[in-house]
Amino acid sequence: NECGLERICPYCFQFLVPDSYRVRLKPKMKVSPRIEKVLKQEAKNHKLSMKQTKLLKKYRESRSVLLVTCNSCNKTTRHYGESRNFLATKARHSGTPSIKSGVRTPAVNIQSANKATPVSCSRLGSKGNSPSSLPRTHVSGQVTTNSASKTPRNSKFHFSKLKRMLNLEEKEKSQKADLKTFLTLL
Repeated sequence: NECGLERICPYCFQFLVPDSYRVRLKPKMKVSPRIEKVLKQEAKNHKLSMKQTKLLKKYRESRSVLLVTCNSCNKTTRHYGESRNFLATKARHSGTPSIKSGVRTPAVNIQSANKATPVSCSRLGSKGNSPSSLPRTHVSGQVTTNSASKTPRNSKFHFSKLKRMLNLEEKEKSQKADLKTFLTLL
């Protein structure tokens, strides 16, 4: 169906027979030295500026365009190709065995990340029961700086912080249930 629509000019509705239109290919953005530099910085996990982030986004979302110009109405129709992001994700999700073996490697990283979380959970017992008392005590301040220095990225730190808060909420709920059972026993 889509191929049938491409054979007709959307402006003048003429059939696009071989001599009635002109086709040009506008290629996707190439890797300039500037983009190459930004890609290397990103690979090294350097923090990128807003300008660099926009440039990288523009590069990744760039796509080749097929320009079809109708000779009868002289209007150009654009047919967009796929972006680099789409092609990269499609290559990752294909069913080749070499890529399947590559999928197993992040599982090792996840296990190493899970090893770091029980340490933060074991520290939970030394803290107070209510979340409001956490930042006020001197001991908890030291604990948070230690966990922040041990985790290389802030996202892991925030994740462990959220996990601790959820554990505290669960403890509070269990304490409320204990209180209810205590009152019913009276």
